[in-house]
Amino acid sequence: MSSKQLLMARGEGFLTVRVRLAQAIVFLLGVGAAAAAGSLAGVVAAITAATAVGCWLANHYNARVVETHLNRALLAPSIACIATWGVFELLARGGLVAALPWPCRPFLPPVLFALLLLAIERRTLLREIAFLRDALRRSRDQVGSAAGASGL
Repeated sequence: MSSKQLLMARGEGFLTVRVRLAQAIVFLLGVGAAAAAGSLAGVVAAITAATAVGCWLANHYNARVVETHLNRALLAPSIACIATWGVFELLARGGLVAALPWPCRPFLPPVLFALLLLAIERRTLLREIAFLRDALRRSRDQVGSAAGASGL
C-alpha cells in the first residue's frame, strides 16, 4: 500500500491502475485454475502470487525515487508463503481444514502465514521492538528532563 500511495503522491495514478490490473489478472487466473483443480491451497497460492506481483510492480515503478532491496525484503515473506501453501495443503489433505467450521476456514491461511513469518523474522522483529522501546524511553526521558528544567 505504501508503494501504491507513493505512486499516487507522485501523480502517477495510472501506474497504480497498472499494478491493480496485473494483480487482478494473476488473481483471476490463479483462482480459476484452483477452482478447476478443486484446490483451496491453490486459492492461497493465487492470493499470494497476486500480492507478490503487486509489491514487485509498485516497487519497480518507485525505484526512480526510492532505493529498495526488494529481493531481501521479499525473501522471508516468500519463504513464509511457500511454507503456508505447503502446510495448508497438508492440512487440507489430512481433513483438518474440512473439520473446521466454515467461518474459521478463511482465517487459517493468514494465521499460518503470520506464525511462519514470525518464526522466520523473529530476530528482526525483536530488534525492531527493542529499537522502538529505546526510542520511546529516550523520548520520555527528554520530556521528563524538559519538564524538570521548566519547573513543572
